Amino acid sequence: MVPESDFFINYPNDTQLATTTVNILATPHTISDRWKEKEIFVPTKRDKFKKEMMNLLNRYKLYHVIKMMEDNFAQLKNTHNDDIETLNDLQTKHIQYMQLQMQLCKLLGTTITR
Repeated sequence: MVPESDFFINYPNDTQLATTTVNILATPHTISDRWKEKEIFVPTKRDKFKKEMMNLLNRYKLYHVIKMMEDNFAQLKNTHNDDIETLNDLQTKHIQYMQLQMQLCKLLGTTITR
């Protein structure tokens, strides 16, 4: 669920966030009614805000998934070969993290190379 712009405008104890949100959403220009008559859609800042918030949240998720993958890989390296159950659990987690990473990269149109 993506928070609506009102959430950021009315965010408690942070007037700077509210001010920044208002400045982002304020439209200094107006769209001519002729554009509407010709059925030309011009996205407003409010329309773009939701898309940008989703993009930002997905990048944040991707950052954390990559971090979890690195931590999991370090655990995999430090696990002894005779502990099969732990190795299987860590490998399963790694596969799940890779799938999450691929899904987020697809949403963001990003490719990660290593």
